[in-house]
Amino acid sequence: MRNRAALLGAARNAFSTFGPDVPLETVAREAGVSRTTLRRHFDSREALIAALVEDNVRAIEERATSLRGTSEAIVDLFHFALTLQTSLPGTARIVSRADVPGFVELADRVAAAFRDCVDSASPLHTDVAAEDLVMALPMADAAVTEELAAGRSPDLERLHSMLHRALFTSTRR
Repeated sequence: MRNRAALLGAARNAFSTFGPDVPLETVAREAGVSRTTLRRHFDSREALIAALVEDNVRAIEERATSLRGTSEAIVDLFHFALTLQTSLPGTARIVSRADVPGFVELADRVAAAFRDCVDSASPLHTDVAAEDLVMALPMADAAVTEELAAGRSPDLERLHSMLHRALFTSTRR
């Protein structure tokens, strides 16, 4: 279990720093384990990334539970999820293309977390649903990935602001 946790931490750091195509040897070295140990826990790059995505989903669910019933819970949850998504640029496209078992269920769990934070006082535009919030996450990931591929530093604050205006009626704090 300790090696798995070390691998996930190293992978999160390596993917956020170097992108999803970083050599897996780098991840193993950062975790202080062999490539064989990495393969014992994760049989592919996609499986490793899927584990990171699942950790993110779990964090989103926990955040949704803690925010439920608070003022603008959906806004706080969306920006939390957006920050998680954009911290691992390019990984969403890899997992979605890899036909990873359970990936659709992870998206469904995120949508359920968003639905749990939507109530009659939610500042969503009238034509925006929880599933639209889920759809915005990989769109943001793609924008960040493209900026990095072009050698530019993505303006994450601008991205948050733009998506906020498109989805919510409230002014971003």
